[in-house]
Amino acid sequence: MKYYIINETDDLSVIGNYPQTNLNENFIYDSDKSFINVLYNEIFSGIPEIKVDITLGAKKTNFLDKASLPFGILIDLKFKNILDNVRLPMKHKYYPLNVGFKGDEIEYYWVHYILDLDRYLNKDNSFVNICDYDFNVIKSVPLSMIKDMKMFENSLSTEYTLLIGELHFKSVIKNYDIFDIPLLGVRTIISDRLKQLLEKNNITGYELTPFDEMKING
Repeated sequence: MKYYIINETDDLSVIGNYPQTNLNENFIYDSDKSFINVLYNEIFSGIPEIKVDITLGAKKTNFLDKASLPFGILIDLKFKNILDNVRLPMKHKYYPLNVGFKGDEIEYYWVHYILDLDRYLNKDNSFVNICDYDFNVIKSVPLSMIKDMKMFENSLSTEYTLLIGELHFKSVIKNYDIFDIPLLGVRTIISDRLKQLLEKNNITGYELTPFDEMKING
């Protein structure tokens, strides 16, 4: 099965204006229920406060630029209905919010899902590449040899960058149609099955990049 990185599109013919969204100017960051208190690895117990507006000249899409939301995806009800019929990680939650658009408010959802990659990733076979800035591979390093990825990345000389080489997953990862890979940035990954459903239902606002670095063993 093929997998893809899903991102918000910046195609102006689709979104109308860039940026497509921003946080409402009256949003209060330091509220106890502010979205900034939602932790990546922990489902929030309540409904976080978020105020997002679609910018002047921008179009509403099913998959929306998530403004300053730090992870997950921002989707409308049509997209949510598709996700309700595919396989998400057991730990997930839809946080509802109203998005401002031309003086009205539209129902959207911030989707938060948690997958413990250590349970699914074969670190002995997976590796990252130390590359120069022409993307020539200088050295490949197995993930099993790296205790702290951020510290390892920071230890490199400024003439090098760190890129994913291959990520080998156990076959059980095929149980999920959407999940994050928080390694050298956070990538939201979808299955080919979900890709086909998005295309069949004419979902708007996203773009896909094949994630060829992902391998499934067994």
